[in-house]
Amino acid sequence: MKRLISIVSCSLLVSLASVGCQGNGKKEEPAAAKAAEGEPAAPAAVPAAPAADPAAAAAAQAGLAGAPAAPVAPVEPNAEEKALAEGAVKMLEEMASAAEANHSDCGKSAKALQSIVDKNKGLIEAGRKMDSDPGKKAWFEQNYQDRMMASMKKMAPLMETCRNSPELLKVFNSMQ
Repeated sequence: MKRLISIVSCSLLVSLASVGCQGNGKKEEPAAAKAAEGEPAAPAAVPAAPAADPAAAAAAQAGLAGAPAAPVAPVEPNAEEKALAEGAVKMLEEMASAAEANHSDCGKSAKALQSIVDKNKGLIEAGRKMDSDPGKKAWFEQNYQDRMMASMKKMAPLMETCRNSPELLKVFNSMQ
């Protein structure tokens, strides 16, 4: 369920507040568990290319590559971007209401959510562009976190009921 919630959260918030989702909806098992079941272990991760940023390269050499990044100062967006942010949160709230209303019917929920996603494709794309600015992304998170979390709480029963629903995963993947 945590994996699906992660995918949903990232998909829903990719328009303005995603934090780098990477997922295909499959739960990954630890290599030891796979080996115990007779499955071959996954190949080791390929090391990342050297950082183009001299400061990042220095941090990596100093052994700080895994250290959390310094917080980004929020940057207030212009009026058009603020309207975009409000629209993105309203879309999330609309999706939460649809999920809440249909939480026991995965197919019905998927259709309702896909309809909302389809009518907001332009908003989602514009949000991705705004999300690429760390300062504006920080502003969005600072100003909309409470409403986003309230929406995610409304979606929790659907996530529990439909955690293995291919239709629902398809909807959320369509937002990425």
